[in-house]
Amino acid sequence: MSNENVTQRLYLGIDLSTQQIKCIVIDEQLQTIAEEAISFNDNSLLVHHVQPNGFVVDKNDKRCITTP
Repeated sequence: MSNENVTQRLYLGIDLSTQQIKCIVIDEQLQTIAEEAISFNDNSLLVHHVQPNGFVVDKNDKRCITTP
């Protein structure tokens, strides 16, 4: 076995929607190396924003709603 550095091409796919973000890493043979998904509706992700519903209502303009 040699000590040469072996490089492998990997490809990252990202799917960003209003509900979640999903990522997948595949190799040249289209084998899945890693995948992850984060749902924006998951209350635990928004704890530091104190917004369990996933959105923020502007205190000055109640019509303005944003997501953290």
